[in-house]
Parts: sequence; C-alpha cells; structure tokens
Amino acid sequence: MEPESVFDFGSQFFTDGLIIFAGTAVVSLVIAWLVSASIDKAMHKTSVLHGNKIFADYLTKIITVIIYAIAIVSILNRIKPLKGIGAAVLGATGVFTIVIGLAAQESFGNFIAGFFLALFQPFKKGDIVVLPDNGIAGTVTEINFRHTVITTKENTRIIVPNSTMNTAIIEDRWHGQEYYKQFVVFSVGYDTDIDKMKKVIYEEAAKIEEIVDTRTPGQIAAGEPPFIIRIDDYLDSGIAVNFPVATRVFADSYPTCSKLRIALLKRFADEGIEIPYTKIEILK
Repeated sequence: MEPESVFDFGSQFFTDGLIIFAGTAVVSLVIAWLVSASIDKAMHKTSVLHGNKIFADYLTKIITVIIYAIAIVSILNRIKPLKGIGAAVLGATGVFTIVIGLAAQESFGNFIAGFFLALFQPFKKGDIVVLPDNGIAGTVTEINFRHTVITTKENTRIIVPNSTMNTAIIEDRWHGQEYYKQFVVFSVGYDTDIDKMKKVIYEEAAKIEEIVDTRTPGQIAAGEPPFIIRIDDYLDSGIAVNFPVATRVFADSYPTCSKLRIALLKRFADEGIEIPYTKIEILK
C-alpha cells in the first residue's frame, strides 16, 4: 500500500484533500471579494451620476450577499459530508422556500419595502411629508434598510418602519420645490380700508428676512406684488383674509409666520385696523 501523500491528507472529509480544499476556499472567497468590490465601485459611480444612492446601496448589498452565498455553498460542496447541500440550497424549491420564510420576518419585510422605496422614490431625504392616517408630519432626515426617520417641527425624531412607509398614504409637501409655503389666516373688520391693509401686510413682510420673494425678475419689473392677499369669506364678525408666506426651510415656516403675526398685530393697532373678536357685555 502506497503511503498517503501530503495532498491526500484529509481526503476522507474533503474532496482532493485538505490542502487543495483550503486553497480552493481561499481563492473562492478572494474572487467573491474582488467581484463584490468591483460591483460596489460601479454602483457608487452610478449613484453619483443618477443621484439614487439608497437604491444603489440596496442593490449592492443584495448582489454581495448572493455572490458570497454562491462562494460559501461551493466551498461547502467540497466537504464530503455536506456534498450536495449546494444544489439543495440553490435549487428552485429551496430558494423559494427560503424567500417565503424570510419574507414572513418583519425585518426582512422592512428591507424589501425599503428596497422598493429606494427604487421608485415616492419621497426622498429632505422632503416634507405627512402621513394623515398615522398622525405623522415632518422632514425626512434618513432612509435606511430598516426604517425611515422623520423629524417633526418640534424637533423630535419619529422612526417609521419601511413597511409602513411603503403602504401608507403620504402627502409630500416638498417634492423638489425651492421653498415651502405656509398660509397666514385672520379676519379684519368690515370697515377696514382693504388697500391700506394690503399695504401694511406687504411692508411688514418685507422687513422679515426669512420670507422668500418668489416672484420672477419679470414679475418684479411688472410691479406684481410679492404674494397674493385673498379675501376668503364674509364672516359674521368680519372679513376672512389669507395669504402665503414662503420660506426656504420647512423648519423656518412656523417661527417666521409667528414673527409676521406679531408684527401685524402691533402695526394694525397703530393703523386702526381692527381684528374682530367676541365681546361679552354684562348688563346690570
């Protein structure tokens, strides 16, 4: 009986022996790493060109997992006691069973939901969104594989699972706009000089630097007003007035409108413009 060579050592457990198995395993993992790194680099360039980094990250992670899974299965297939496991795992029935099992898990469901959010981009980071059915409103500050982070106007963070974001009715109040509009609503007395009231509003709005002038150069040259002041309705006690206030940042809209309301309250008092309110007279 010929003596066992060094390459035959461990052949009872490993195809072609332990040494060749170890070398094949290392080569398989190195190839998987090189392919994964190349795909990651290509996806990064694609995301820079098309501006969809989240989708590129998702796709890179999925492809990387598949590549390493194939490498590991091929390695396991060279271990005699585990021979054939690769075919079982990669078989159509095996893959289908695994996918169904993982899809039942909440975390995997969030991952898949996040993938579709990244693919179709119904909203993106920086958008101002409202989920009416969930009572959530704020700015999207983060979108990752599991959840979406929404920062509210109170500067609190709401963590929303991607599965919820993928099925919820969402109002996107930003969607690529250059500014955000908030409406100021109040009423004035019926004896108010409307032209004078408009003049006061425009003058006070012009003093607040956070308010954005949304007019085009042509509109400015034509003498159009910075925004339209509308008479909404005739109320029992006065005339309903509203107009939009534009700001660059959603977080600035509420304090800016508050600042303007305070300025108008003081200026109306000086100009004799009445804001009607309920008065109760007690008769003795």
